[in-house]
Amino acid sequence: MDLKDYVNERLKTLKEIRENCIKHVNIEGFLCIRTEKEKTRYYKIVKGKSHYLSFRKDSKLIKQLAIKDYAKKVIRCCKQEEKILKKKMVAQLCRTNNVYEKAYSQVSNEKKVLFDKNSIGVDEEYARQWQEQEVEVWSNAYRKKRKRPEDVLYQSKRGELVRSKSELIIADALFEHGIPYFYEPRIYFNSESGVVDIHPDFLVLNKRTKKVYYLEHFGLVSLDSYRESMKWKMGVYYKNGIYPGNGLLMSFEDSPDMTVVDYIQFFIKNYLT
Repeated sequence: MDLKDYVNERLKTLKEIRENCIKHVNIEGFLCIRTEKEKTRYYKIVKGKSHYLSFRKDSKLIKQLAIKDYAKKVIRCCKQEEKILKKKMVAQLCRTNNVYEKAYSQVSNEKKVLFDKNSIGVDEEYARQWQEQEVEVWSNAYRKKRKRPEDVLYQSKRGELVRSKSELIIADALFEHGIPYFYEPRIYFNSESGVVDIHPDFLVLNKRTKKVYYLEHFGLVSLDSYRESMKWKMGVYYKNGIYPGNGLLMSFEDSPDMTVVDYIQFFIKNYLT
């Protein structure tokens, strides 16, 4: 997938997200929350007039109005990203979740407690569409170029070829837990030298939160050349706002305290499910 194809595909995805949100905003009025005499009061505002809502009797409507506010913010975030893409500025691949996260961060705390932020969209359907997108992955390109069958040693339970036993452990753990992922996809990023493409070890989706993580396993950190490559890749991530625990998960082959199994189980428990 080249940059032009990605931009077109991303614009298509953003349009689908906006269309999915429309059904949540087609409800009259908006929600106003006030604190009166140390009690939380809910009001539906229609054409400048306030209508009191009882949380006991009108909880469904209160929730719908709170979701409406969230959906409108998602639509606005989609339009902002569409504007950037149409100007041919580079966006990160597979950042669909970011419009949801960005919109949710703009919702007041009083409204956040009224609904599940994943109420917009369906987890399994979302995950299916995410997994089915066309992404250039390392194994497809490398299978055509490799001169010797032994150049790729391990086949995961899902069927793709991976480079190491540690990556095999990670791939199989993700597969066994039903976590969608791509192995070494080609991703475009902004860098100090312009647009670059890199292959993170895994691109992983949390189906529940719709958040995407870049999972890197660093195996040869004792080699100077490997450390330089690692340093460069981390610099690209940081420049694009991707940090450890916030979009980036890292494991290390020579860690004295954790094995690869420990790492991936920790990631699955705390970030990926």
